[in-house]
Amino acid sequence: MIQEKYIRDNSYNYMMIESPEKPGEESYQIKMLLKNTVSKFLPISLKSINNIQSYCYDISSKQPLSRMYEGNNITYEDVINIAMHISRISNVVNEYLLELDCVVLNARLMYMNISDKALYFTYYPYEEKEFGESLRQLFEFILEHLDHNDKKAVMLTYGIYQKILQNDYNVKNLIENVIEDDEKESHEDHEDYKDHKDHKDHKDHKDHKDHKDHEGHYSLNIQNMNSCSINSSKENLENRHIIESVMPEVIEDEKEIRNTNISNAFMAVKAAFVVIMIFTAFNVILPRYRVVKIGLVPAIIIITLILIAYKLADIFYEKNRVFFTKIVPNKEEIEYSVPAEKIEDSRQSLYKGVTDKLKTQTQIKTQTEYACTQLLSDYLKETTLSISCRLLAQDELSNEKEITIRENPFIIGSYASKCNFAFSNQLISRMHLRITKEKCSEVHFVEDLNSTNGTYVNGNKIEPNQKVQIKDGDILKIAVIQYRFAID
Repeated sequence: MIQEKYIRDNSYNYMMIESPEKPGEESYQIKMLLKNTVSKFLPISLKSINNIQSYCYDISSKQPLSRMYEGNNITYEDVINIAMHISRISNVVNEYLLELDCVVLNARLMYMNISDKALYFTYYPYEEKEFGESLRQLFEFILEHLDHNDKKAVMLTYGIYQKILQNDYNVKNLIENVIEDDEKESHEDHEDYKDHKDHKDHKDHKDHKDHKDHEGHYSLNIQNMNSCSINSSKENLENRHIIESVMPEVIEDEKEIRNTNISNAFMAVKAAFVVIMIFTAFNVILPRYRVVKIGLVPAIIIITLILIAYKLADIFYEKNRVFFTKIVPNKEEIEYSVPAEKIEDSRQSLYKGVTDKLKTQTQIKTQTEYACTQLLSDYLKETTLSISCRLLAQDELSNEKEITIRENPFIIGSYASKCNFAFSNQLISRMHLRITKEKCSEVHFVEDLNSTNGTYVNGNKIEPNQKVQIKDGDILKIAVIQYRFAID
């Protein structure tokens, strides 16, 4: 099992994993990651202390996947986002001659950017698990933390999980693999539907209406399918099967654009060459209208020299491209799309028996090592404890003089949708710290969540992701704002 620890260096946070390699004996995989900025992977560096080398992963401004989804709050869009990143990581691994089994799929070691939900993976060349086993455990985590009211999320996740168990999946596209493999069963369902529809067309209007009402009660309540009526044609039925837009993946990089001023001047010089060449040819071809008397031989020489100069200008431009261009930030959104008819065909067949199977797995959860689902009520019983304490302001830097803590865990930061209390202060990180209470005791802890400006207890700066006990009366400093911890 991978044992990680965390350190802070100035305003940067790092996760460190000990390496069995000695300094100077790094594997080609680590050298590849050190010399290249490989997208989708956490940036890596080496740190050697007392001849013991460690891999140092930059996790600044990111949060582990396990922390982002502590409750049952994974939605359909989140499942799509996670599956997309896993699918794309296989292409990156092939491009840089890395090994897929060394990609760590532990939710604790996968990090997410809070703002755009971009996912970053830990690459550890001595990971002993096979990729398929890691993928199975990851989707068990996802199943446990799903929003079970989101039927689309349940159907899609359960479908992917079943394919993983059967070792019948395509890493490059987990989602479409589930849909395409289910087309045969869906086709049979459509044939039954068409036969049933033809049979109803021979009935009178009253029977037709009654049957449609009955079918409305019989059909699954899936979005975009309840609008299909019996009188709809096959084309209309397919047109109504539309997938809603999901969150696109945001890729931030740099792009090269033309430096307008220098490029315009260079183009003006090339345009002057062309004008001179046309003027020379005009004076030779139409001597009656010529302005300057130019002989045939001098004209050929001039045109030849201009053509050579024009070609040399192009070569100069290519070799000195850096002077004619500049680098600017670029943000690109890559949308995920699946053919509408495929996703709708798969919904009925994927949903069949899902509810019963999930109930069965919940019942045997205590008897098996791996659990696929967990009831939200059971999860809340385990995580929600009685807690009653406050943070009392000790200076004038905060408009909030008192923060009441009634939930466990209690997250403080500047990102309202992920925090129990949000500051409107630019010095506070999006998820800055977490206060927890130990089960069956009155012991409280504070944990810094990879914040940029740090968390202090009684003046001592604590390390990221390290639980530190706090007592009644302790001074808690959040970046630059000081509070006194008080237990009611």
